[in-house]
Amino acid sequence: MLGLFLILLGSFGVIATHVVIWWLVNFGCGMNTTGCRTDGLTLFLRFIVSAEAWFYWFPLILSVALVASGLHMRHVDKRPPSP
Repeated sequence: MLGLFLILLGSFGVIATHVVIWWLVNFGCGMNTTGCRTDGLTLFLRFIVSAEAWFYWFPLILSVALVASGLHMRHVDKRPPSP
Protein backbone atom coordinates (compact mmCIF):
# COMPACT_ATOMS: atom_id res chain seq x y z
CA MET A 1 0.00 0.00 0.00
CA LEU A 2 2.88 2.36 0.79
CA GLY A 3 4.38 1.66 -2.64
CA LEU A 4 1.17 2.73 -4.37
CA PHE A 5 1.04 5.89 -2.25
CA LEU A 6 4.63 6.76 -3.19
CA ILE A 7 3.90 6.19 -6.88
CA LEU A 8 0.83 8.44 -6.75
CA LEU A 9 2.61 11.12 -4.72
CA GLY A 10 5.61 11.09 -7.06
CA SER A 11 3.41 11.24 -10.16
CA PHE A 12 1.54 14.21 -8.72
CA GLY A 13 4.87 15.83 -7.88
CA VAL A 14 6.19 15.46 -11.43
CA ILE A 15 3.05 16.98 -12.94
CA ALA A 16 2.81 19.74 -10.33
CA THR A 17 6.47 20.68 -10.77
CA HIS A 18 6.01 21.23 -14.50
CA VAL A 19 2.78 23.17 -14.10
CA VAL A 20 3.98 25.43 -11.29
CA ILE A 21 7.34 26.26 -12.87
CA TRP A 22 5.71 26.86 -16.29
CA TRP A 23 3.26 29.26 -14.61
CA LEU A 24 5.96 31.04 -12.58
CA VAL A 25 8.24 31.55 -15.58
CA ASN A 26 5.42 32.96 -17.72
CA PHE A 27 4.05 35.05 -14.85
CA GLY A 28 7.51 36.48 -14.19
CA CYS A 29 7.88 37.48 -17.83
CA GLY A 30 4.41 39.03 -17.81
CA MET A 31 5.36 41.16 -14.79
CA ASN A 32 7.95 42.92 -16.94
CA THR A 33 7.05 46.58 -17.48
CA THR A 34 7.27 46.21 -21.26
CA GLY A 35 5.20 43.03 -21.40
CA CYS A 36 6.31 39.64 -22.61
CA ARG A 37 7.02 39.11 -26.28
CA THR A 38 8.51 35.62 -26.00
CA ASP A 39 6.37 32.49 -26.12
CA GLY A 40 6.07 30.35 -23.00
CA LEU A 41 7.86 27.28 -24.36
CA THR A 42 10.98 29.26 -25.23
CA LEU A 43 11.00 30.89 -21.80
CA PHE A 44 10.51 27.54 -20.05
CA LEU A 45 13.24 25.78 -22.03
CA ARG A 46 15.62 28.68 -21.48
CA PHE A 47 14.89 28.59 -17.75
CA ILE A 48 15.37 24.85 -17.14
CA VAL A 49 18.92 24.94 -18.50
CA SER A 50 19.88 28.05 -16.54
CA ALA A 51 21.78 28.15 -13.26
CA GLU A 52 18.66 29.23 -11.32
CA ALA A 53 16.74 26.07 -12.22
CA TRP A 54 17.65 24.15 -9.05
CA PHE A 55 14.13 24.69 -7.70
CA TYR A 56 12.81 22.99 -10.83
CA TRP A 57 15.24 20.06 -10.91
CA PHE A 58 15.27 19.30 -7.16
CA PRO A 59 11.51 18.60 -6.79
CA LEU A 60 11.48 16.85 -10.15
CA ILE A 61 14.29 14.47 -9.14
CA LEU A 62 12.70 13.96 -5.73
CA SER A 63 9.37 13.07 -7.37
CA VAL A 64 11.03 10.64 -9.77
CA ALA A 65 12.82 9.05 -6.81
CA LEU A 66 9.46 8.63 -5.04
CA VAL A 67 8.02 6.88 -8.09
CA ALA A 68 11.09 4.65 -8.42
CA SER A 69 11.03 3.67 -4.75
CA GLY A 70 7.29 3.01 -4.93
CA LEU A 71 7.76 0.77 -7.96
CA HIS A 72 10.59 -1.02 -6.19
CA MET A 73 8.44 -1.57 -3.09
CA ARG A 74 5.57 -2.97 -5.15
CA HIS A 75 7.68 -5.30 -7.28
CA VAL A 76 10.25 -6.57 -4.81
CA ASP A 77 9.86 -10.19 -3.73
CA LYS A 78 8.36 -10.12 -0.24
CA ARG A 79 9.18 -13.74 0.60
CA PRO A 80 12.20 -14.37 2.78
CA PRO A 81 15.08 -16.09 0.99
CA SER A 82 15.04 -19.85 1.19
CA PRO A 83 17.69 -21.43 3.45
